[in-house]
Amino acid sequence: MNKCSLSFLSALSIRKPSRTQLWRASVSEKETYIMNQKILLTSAGLQNPHIGEAFVRMLNKPVSAVKILFIPTAAISAESLRVLCKCIDELYGVGITAEQIVVYSLDRIMSLEEIEKYDAVYVAGGNKTHLLGKVNQVSFAPVVKDFVVRGGLYVGASAGSIPAAMIGMVNCQFTGMHAQDGSPNGPVDFTTRPEIRLTDNQALIVDSGEAVVFES
Repeated sequence: MNKCSLSFLSALSIRKPSRTQLWRASVSEKETYIMNQKILLTSAGLQNPHIGEAFVRMLNKPVSAVKILFIPTAAISAESLRVLCKCIDELYGVGITAEQIVVYSLDRIMSLEEIEKYDAVYVAGGNKTHLLGKVNQVSFAPVVKDFVVRGGLYVGASAGSIPAAMIGMVNCQFTGMHAQDGSPNGPVDFTTRPEIRLTDNQALIVDSGEAVVFES
């Protein structure tokens, strides 16, 4: 069985938070939130086995044929770097192998043609200010939005979930990750721009034209 190795962590340098201005979506009353997107936003990745099962289901193809673009950029502290191994091990736990994962650190501009080679983009947690600054710096927002509109799966863990709301993929406000009391499980109405809190066992799932807070 694959295990996240120390070499994986050592390949990632600990970076200081970026001072780049945060990129925010310009949301107007006329903007339409496309509900046929596939988005899985979590507080703690795939640690809840039911969320792991939802992830596999949303891929819509055999796990052995999947390619994952893994973005560790938010992890700029020793603790968040250690959590990266947990995220990777959870991917291994649902059948993804190391050979199926490509790391992208938001260190260059990625084209839509390149990102379309992947089935899912997994954005790990850490420092949301640094992450959003790097998203802005390499103009990643329009690329990942187009990726999702065209059928790609966006997965966020903790701070990695925040960009989905900030760049307008979901019309909500995240007011708590790792919350003791999460938002009620069930359907979510994006027309009201709700506040969402997620416990480590919950996920906000957008799939098949529906948005729900899910736990089991």
